[in-house]
Amino acid sequence: MPESMGLKKSDPIRKLLRFIPVPQTLGLFILLITILAFTAGTVRGELALTLVGAVLVCILGYCFFGIVIVLIIHRKSPAAMTVRFMPKQLRAGDAAELIFSWGCRRRLVRLPGLLIRYEFFLSTRDGRQLHHAFDPGRANALPALEVPERGAYSGRDDALSVLDVFGFFRGALPAAADTDVRILASPRAAENLLPVSVQSGGREDRTEPSFIRSDDLIDHRPYIPGDDPRRINWKLYSHAGDLFVREGEPEPPPRSKLILLVDASADPALYTPEEARRGVDLLCSHALTLILDYCRRGADVFIGYNGSGLAGGGEAGEAAAVLAFPAAEPFEKAGKLPGAADERGVVLFALPREYGGASVLDKFMETRGNRLRTELVFLYSSGRQREAAELCAGIYGRKGGVHARSFKA
Repeated sequence: MPESMGLKKSDPIRKLLRFIPVPQTLGLFILLITILAFTAGTVRGELALTLVGAVLVCILGYCFFGIVIVLIIHRKSPAAMTVRFMPKQLRAGDAAELIFSWGCRRRLVRLPGLLIRYEFFLSTRDGRQLHHAFDPGRANALPALEVPERGAYSGRDDALSVLDVFGFFRGALPAAADTDVRILASPRAAENLLPVSVQSGGREDRTEPSFIRSDDLIDHRPYIPGDDPRRINWKLYSHAGDLFVREGEPEPPPRSKLILLVDASADPALYTPEEARRGVDLLCSHALTLILDYCRRGADVFIGYNGSGLAGGGEAGEAAAVLAFPAAEPFEKAGKLPGAADERGVVLFALPREYGGASVLDKFMETRGNRLRTELVFLYSSGRQREAAELCAGIYGRKGGVHARSFKA
């Protein structure tokens, strides 16, 4: 009870603190100059320094209390303001249109020398950021927002900000923002398709139907799902009880069952945070190229990454959207990779590492059976990373059921 009463008492204080402007770096600097001017003017008896201090106090006071007044006047406006992005899903490097809506639109009250801005801050789990500000009173023709990097951008820090033209103070009231992912910047497919061959269900994936050419229409073979039902020999079925088609019919390709995983964990000894983000981008680009290739063949593809479940990537848009989520993380923070069923082939894209401890990749390999081959692909971009990638390919390639290779991205 005492704690809850304390929280209730603090709510009005928090509401009042929202209207107090925060001094910026320049504002603190000018405030220090003002104090020094008054002090020096008083000690040395120089009227000029005292006058300078008085002028600066007037300017700082106007900016401070002007922002307080504007914030109080517009205290209800941010709750009715929202920003949406069209399209929500786009490719990295494209631009999204900003759609600003204000429920109970009214004229903004302005004071000279003060600016009113609607601001939003978006970020991904691995530190990519988008920040934009615009005047909500002139939001009829907003410029498009360029999204230069891949990622799932979210953010709840939208605000109606009031600041002075000098940059002394800034006050902000929180606006209504969507808590879900607001922009999905998917990777662009890599130009080159890596030579990856996947086993699934005990058979190599076949890209074309297998034809058994025969002029003998008397011989038969068992019916395979995908055959034309009109070519079934129903008379033979009435005698044998099983379905057969004539030998001359084409045999349909098997439905490949494939799981593609992206391990976004990065070795801090090899990658800076910026290099790790670029490395994961390369993993996602090459993964997308491989997925699209297998989807065109009619394969059944599922995608996963650290901390996620498996998602279907049968359509190009779905696969690209899923690959917007992987975020570069150090080993100790990376989530585990989703499990893979034994009847599905696995392709796993990863960054090389010098890390000697157990990583999420090692834990996945421990749970992965040896009955089906796992295709492990290490991508590198520099000389030191190349040495680590070749070493990783050699170490993991000695494990049962693993075919590991390294490629330069």
